[in-house]
Amino acid sequence: MQLWTHAGGRADWNAYVESGQGMGPTLVMADQMQAYTLSDRGTYLAMRSRIALRPLAAQSKELLNPYGILVVNPHRHPRIRAELASRFVNFIVSPEAKHIIRKFRVHGEPLFHPLRLPALKPE
Repeated sequence: MQLWTHAGGRADWNAYVESGQGMGPTLVMADQMQAYTLSDRGTYLAMRSRIALRPLAAQSKELLNPYGILVVNPHRHPRIRAELASRFVNFIVSPEAKHIIRKFRVHGEPLFHPLRLPALKPE
């Protein structure tokens, strides 16, 4: 909805279709209709060999989708294992985990781009 707002509102045309499906089926539907759609990079990369669609605007600040991580407040949610959650957060933001995340590929293409990626120390 933010993208439509940024673009000045959704265009009012008869060919507009809301698929009401998941991203994979929506990509197949758009491919069959020779239409345009918005997609996340992971689903597109996973489906790329089955469709003829190609990205038109993959590098745009409006399309950035940053991920974050936090520990839920254990005082508000007593069942939270805060110590374990904190250890997981510390691992995820560590240089080693960032390099693992950076190396993750879908059909040979990187899926995530960690922020502030430090150089690894030689072993």
